[in-house]
Amino acid sequence: MKKRVLSLILVFLLIIASLAACAKKSDEKSQETDSKGGKTEETADASVTAEPEEASTLSGKIVYWSMWQETEPQANILKSAIASFEKANPNCKVTVEWTGRTIKDVILPALESGEQIDIFDTDPNNIYKADASKLLDLTELYNSKSLQGTETVKDSLLGGLVSLDETMSQNAGLTGYHSLPYSPYVVSFFYNKAQFEQAGINAVPKTWDEFDAVCAKLVAAGLTPFTVDDAYRDLIYSFYMQRAIGSEACAALVQGTADSKSKWDDPMVKQMLSTMEDYAKKGYFSDNIDTNIYPAGQSEFALGNATMTVNGSWFPSEVANMVDEDFQWGEFAFPTVAGSSVPITENNIGGQSFMVNADTKNKEAVFELLRYFISNETQQKFTESGLVPCTKSTDWPASVSDQKAIVESLTSNVDWGAGMETDFGMSVVLTELTKVMAGDQTADDALTKIKSLIK
Repeated sequence: MKKRVLSLILVFLLIIASLAACAKKSDEKSQETDSKGGKTEETADASVTAEPEEASTLSGKIVYWSMWQETEPQANILKSAIASFEKANPNCKVTVEWTGRTIKDVILPALESGEQIDIFDTDPNNIYKADASKLLDLTELYNSKSLQGTETVKDSLLGGLVSLDETMSQNAGLTGYHSLPYSPYVVSFFYNKAQFEQAGINAVPKTWDEFDAVCAKLVAAGLTPFTVDDAYRDLIYSFYMQRAIGSEACAALVQGTADSKSKWDDPMVKQMLSTMEDYAKKGYFSDNIDTNIYPAGQSEFALGNATMTVNGSWFPSEVANMVDEDFQWGEFAFPTVAGSSVPITENNIGGQSFMVNADTKNKEAVFELLRYFISNETQQKFTESGLVPCTKSTDWPASVSDQKAIVESLTSNVDWGAGMETDFGMSVVLTELTKVMAGDQTADDALTKIKSLIK
């Protein structure tokens, strides 16, 4: 009996040993397979952390004077970009002075005093014309990789903005690039797409003859084609003139000097005056064209009481609380004039620019922060806030999306008001043309009056 029991115990122990050996071999095989295939979760995790990002070598303090108030949406977006920059570059510290619009008056004296200011932003024209020597050449930044790393900074920006800075640099006697444009605007016609459709209009006008036809269809549909505020009233006729005779001739026309008198006898000038008179007779202008005080005209447009107006990219945000939720915004460039070679691609664009103090002591860190400011991620936040971005691959807000093509196709930038907003242009020409548009004066009478006031 004892022998039988001992035999059973021995068999049981042999079975246990055999099972243990099999399990060990299976585990070893599994580990070997995972090691060779590199498929285990532990191995995969190790591969992710095996190559950490290279630590930033940038360091130091960067001082940025901003044209925005700290509570504005632009400031909040730039704060986010600064936070991302400081996280990626922990040895850098950005100090911001939220100066507001007064920066245009205080920035040059501050730079003259030697105060540390590395980056500042404002309308670059003011700085280029006042003292361009304060600006660091940014050509190296333009030709460097953008934050995305897929193209250069220059290639990431809208071409029209690059051309704009290049032109301003050249006009200041400089070569290369000396400002980094952002937050752009375009001056153009705005129109109500739903009312165009209501009137059977399926294309925007590219010539003033086509504009005439569009207005005729709107009147036939019982709509008022055009309105405008006093702040922008001169733009419709000044850009007609720009398309007819070019920017330089427009500026020469409104000097109010004796040698400018004969320029008013140009057939194109008489054609512009006659066109404005014709539009008035046909009922193309709002009855309030001569009395609208800002913002009465844009309110007229926003409420659907006029189909077209002229304004800048900021316009939709100014009437956002007035238009219907489903308001269909549209924009088009100022049309061309028959018989003139001035193209539709010459337009008034502008905006703000980041500029760098020529005396900055931390150029590399400054350049890197600017890459964050104009990165696709930052510019997308501009779009999401209803603001206009500066990069090619970023969509514009729906309310001004048609304007992006105007910037992309820009061949030459036109001054605000086509250069016609001189003292004589605003005190005499605007007064007489307003009477014509209101139907209170003929084109011939306006021409006679304007010439009589040229001394």
